[in-house]
Amino acid sequence: MTVSDSYPDTSSAIISQIVLEIYRVAVQVKQQAPEHLAEKYRHLQWESPQIKANFIRAFSSKFSQSFHQSTLKAKIEPFLRELFLPGFFDSQLFVQLNQAIDQLIGEAMPSASPIEPDPDPAPEPALSQPLPSPVSEPTIGIAILLLDVENLRLPPDAEKFLNTVCTYPIQIKIAIANWRAIGKLDLDMHQRGYQMIHVPAGANSADMKITAIGSSIFVHYPNVREVIICSSDGDLSHLCHTLSTHGLTVYSARKQSEALLVKNWMTGKLDSYSFQPPVVAPSLSETIACLKQLIQEEQNQTHQQWVKLSRLSTLFRQKSGLPISHVLGQHKLAGKVKDFLAEYPTDFVVHQPPGQTEWYVTAFQLEVEPEATQGVSAPSNSQSPDNFASPAQSDLDFLPAEVETKQQLERVLVTITTQLLSKSSDDRINLSALASEFSRQYVPITKAMKTLDIRGSFLAFASTIEVLKIQQEGQSHYVSIRSDKQVD
Repeated sequence: MTVSDSYPDTSSAIISQIVLEIYRVAVQVKQQAPEHLAEKYRHLQWESPQIKANFIRAFSSKFSQSFHQSTLKAKIEPFLRELFLPGFFDSQLFVQLNQAIDQLIGEAMPSASPIEPDPDPAPEPALSQPLPSPVSEPTIGIAILLLDVENLRLPPDAEKFLNTVCTYPIQIKIAIANWRAIGKLDLDMHQRGYQMIHVPAGANSADMKITAIGSSIFVHYPNVREVIICSSDGDLSHLCHTLSTHGLTVYSARKQSEALLVKNWMTGKLDSYSFQPPVVAPSLSETIACLKQLIQEEQNQTHQQWVKLSRLSTLFRQKSGLPISHVLGQHKLAGKVKDFLAEYPTDFVVHQPPGQTEWYVTAFQLEVEPEATQGVSAPSNSQSPDNFASPAQSDLDFLPAEVETKQQLERVLVTITTQLLSKSSDDRINLSALASEFSRQYVPITKAMKTLDIRGSFLAFASTIEVLKIQQEGQSHYVSIRSDKQVD
């Protein structure tokens, strides 16, 4: 007759006490010398009531299958060596644990009790075998989603996003609401696999129900590892803290503006999901066409040739829903907006008046009806900073005397090029700088070309001037004076 036959109640109690003692030592090791724990068990939150319950249940079940006090200690040792590294067995904690186990076994074995060998001893597990599943890697863990439908609507795509935030799959989804007031949303939630719980009408009914369910969730679902609480109500923060103290990873999801913000209550990490579909940035050619159109519309409205760059940026954002800088970033273009426009001298001219912080822009070759540009003029001195786009005469339907013919326009452009080169350390200047300087001294170059019936772009026209040499690098064009040509 075995001791387990003689003392069935004692066997269960002694195993529970031994396992509890092992657990107590494991907690001390985690706190005092975590390097003595096996690597894969260091991450467990040993102080958690959940881990404690799983540990005791797993070990008690394992040893009670073939309990015999004469062989119990031999069966415990392999599990200790799986749980702890060799350094632990040289520590004082191991000495204390060993003495406690011996004492517990001794107390359960009266000296007069007959001892028989275990009739069917179970084979000792190899040291490479893992601990029972509740303590080893939690491969069967799940995540649970608690949704306050009255406070937050969660579309399917947002739910998929939450699955990417969690470590474990969302297998339980509970939706709480006063379903009488929700309309037909219950059918959609049912088809998406939610367990729907009805609460009566009331300001805090759903919150109170979520708190009640969440507070006992680890009891009803022992394999839960993560909980996502979806509600924009701040009162549920107490529930988040409570679940965290029980060893669960808790996420709170709330709506802010047009985004879903998800916070990990353990790490404080924030993830976000936009309820608005992503806006696709236009291509560069579409962007340039849009900017030219906006410049033209603003010119027609204000009767001014130059448009403030800040105003153009505002108009572009209103029309496209994106700032220009975002579009440039999508196309991996660094730098400021003015630098981007300067890279397209055949389309735009940018200019900053002396002593001013504001930048202005105008466009080349806008395809418009003749009447659309009537009355469009560059700012006069009373409308803009000194020396900024001040034409020789206010009526831009007539050109200054210096550029009344195509040949005169060519000579003026050569003269301006020479002047700019004399002030530059380089032997060439950007073509947009030439156009900008001409516009500053006279009128916009596009206006001059149109009045003189010069067709094509400014780049094409400048390329026909024999004295000028045009070079292209990337999107930029540069102009210099040909060494083999004489400047008049």
